[in-house]
Amino acid sequence: VGGEPARVAAVAVGAPRAEYGLSSDTPLPAGATHILVYTANLDGEMETGVAVELVDRAIPTSAPSSVSFLDMDELLMTVGGTITVMKATDESNIEHYNLYWGSSGTAKLEGDSLIAKAPATGGFATSDVLIGSA
Repeated sequence: VGGEPARVAAVAVGAPRAEYGLSSDTPLPAGATHILVYTANLDGEMETGVAVELVDRAIPTSAPSSVSFLDMDELLMTVGGTITVMKATDESNIEHYNLYWGSSGTAKLEGDSLIAKAPATGGFATSDVLIGSA
């Protein structure tokens, strides 16, 4: 805290570009919002550098609160109606909800089982389905 900034790595000079790999389990320091690069030599380090904003990607950890569907189609082996998805308690890193056909309460059907992608709207996500089973 204060004083010298945290140094991640010193990268050798020579090639047109230098790369440094961060392992996938590198902890993000509290307050870190950017990666900064400064040039340096034996005499010191420059005062200004270049920066890129950090975008911490992660798979969503909040599930939807619930899902409901009532088949309004009266034909056997076909379904039709509205799938209603109640939003997750935390949608901060959710872009959309993927709706799938399933063979149980936790298993997606093998193959192309995606029904739709419903956008995370901060409220109800609904998708009309009028699909006959093949």
